[in-house]
Amino acid sequence: MADPNNPKDRSEDGIMLFFLDQFSTFLIKTWVKVLVIVLFIAYLGVSCYGITTMEEGLQLKRIYRDDSYVYEFIEKEDEYFREYPYRVQVN
Repeated sequence: MADPNNPKDRSEDGIMLFFLDQFSTFLIKTWVKVLVIVLFIAYLGVSCYGITTMEEGLQLKRIYRDDSYVYEFIEKEDEYFREYPYRVQVN
């Protein structure tokens, strides 16, 4: 069985050696752990703020160009069928 601590059994892949030897020793430092936690809390705060300011709705006319036939279809659909927007399907 291969021993990962034995240099003879370890593969010579440069990226794996970088993460095993240098990056892992960088991550176990206390100030790096604190920095990661602070960054995560900041990310979580920005995400919560974004969720609370999110607005509902999508206007399909904004997706298509004004000279598109789909834009014309959406305008006609809005004009004639938006009085009762919720469709009911019975199978």
